[in-house]
Amino acid sequence: MSGDSLDLVTWLAVLGIFLLGGVIKGGLGFGLPLVTISLLPLVIPTGFALAINVIVFPLMNLIQFVQAGEMRATLSRFRLMLFGIVVGVPIGAVLLSSLD
Repeated sequence: MSGDSLDLVTWLAVLGIFLLGGVIKGGLGFGLPLVTISLLPLVIPTGFALAINVIVFPLMNLIQFVQAGEMRATLSRFRLMLFGIVVGVPIGAVLLSSLD
C-alpha cells in the first residue's frame, strides 16, 4: 500500500497519532517515537509507518536543535551519542531489512 491509496480517515488517524505523540513529548520531554512507532502500524503498513518516522524525526530534531541555539556546545555534549547513532542506524537498517 502506498501513500496515494490511503483515504482521508487514515491520514487523519496518522495526524492524530503524531499530535498525541507531540502532546506527550511536550509534557514529558520524550515520547514522540514511542507513541508513533507503536500506534502507526495499527492504521498503516509497518514499512510506510517507519518511512514516515524516518522523515519526521530527524526533521523535528533538526528544527529543535537550530531553535535551541548553542549548537557547538550541544554537539560537544552529545558527541558519544551521535557517534552511536552514526554507527547504529546502518546496523539497524540492515537488520530491519533482513529480519521477518
